[in-house]
Amino acid sequence: MRPLLCLIPLLCVAAAPPSPTLTEDEQKDLDKGKIVVRHEETDRGGRVTAITRVAAPPRVVLDEVMDVQARVPESSVLTSVDVYLKQASPDLTGATFTLTILGSKTVFSIRYDCHRDQGYCTYALDESKKNDIVASDGYYLVLPDGSGTRLVYASRADTGKSMPGWMKRWIAGSSLESQVDGIRKRAESR
Repeated sequence: MRPLLCLIPLLCVAAAPPSPTLTEDEQKDLDKGKIVVRHEETDRGGRVTAITRVAAPPRVVLDEVMDVQARVPESSVLTSVDVYLKQASPDLTGATFTLTILGSKTVFSIRYDCHRDQGYCTYALDESKKNDIVASDGYYLVLPDGSGTRLVYASRADTGKSMPGWMKRWIAGSSLESQVDGIRKRAESR
């Protein structure tokens, strides 16, 4: 899901994902310290984007984004995260996530590709692993914002199964907000 910028046909470089443009009301919510959340539902999942401010430098925020195991106690549905790949150059991380929702277990693996010097990490479902979902991809973007950082988290998922709207909103909304809030709290406590 990483956009490519091709200036010369044989020279392509990764470009940071765009930062969403906020509406006036979203900007007011952000100014009040709220997490701005946008949902686009499909019958089997959808897209969700969260934007918040963090009182910490972008580097610290990105470090906390990539501490995937710290997410477990911050989520009511995430029961475990097992890191199976940690590579410094290029900066890659692979992790298997186990969710338990209403007694049903869902397991999937994600590969993260970080570009810390450019302030973002993209991720996608690791198709070399067995997954209980069809698709998942997105990005984390950190931007200097005053004396802190604006954190943007965009995610797309396809469970492969039709789900009631309330369940999609609960999974996407509450788990996303708890994850973003957890990243914010951990970064601000450093």
